[in-house]
Amino acid sequence: MSDATKGQGEPVAWLDPAAGLSWLVDRMTVAPGTKLYTHADPGEVERLRAEVAKLRGYCVALDSEKRELEHKMDAYKGAAEQAVTLRAQLAELDALLRQCGNPVRAQISRLEDEARRSQHPKLYRDEVERLSVILRQMDALSASAQLSEASKYGN
Repeated sequence: MSDATKGQGEPVAWLDPAAGLSWLVDRMTVAPGTKLYTHADPGEVERLRAEVAKLRGYCVALDSEKRELEHKMDAYKGAAEQAVTLRAQLAELDALLRQCGNPVRAQISRLEDEARRSQHPKLYRDEVERLSVILRQMDALSASAQLSEASKYGN
């Protein structure tokens, strides 16, 4: 006996007012608890059972995909939060770097003044050149930090 013919004559469903259909039950002429579809087509029952099984499989797959996407989204959120933190740290370092450049610029200015007044300006100019190289490196680092910040906004 096939699954479709087994239990033939038995109800496939019952009218249950507790299933959230009370608004419908109130309008029906069928009494609650009445057996429904007692003579359902066996082929149709089998087809519907297969369809239900297929839909359950889809639901399981979608649930699994949803969990995977949630996991990826959490990872992206973590990376975004880390990026915000790193950008803030970079901005702080850039500000410190600029502050450090001010005394170097002042020292270069003093040394250039001394070189103009000195009998041995080469001694001062060598030191000015050394400090100028350091200052250019600091400016390049600062510019790099500014470019990094600008790329955050797609500039």
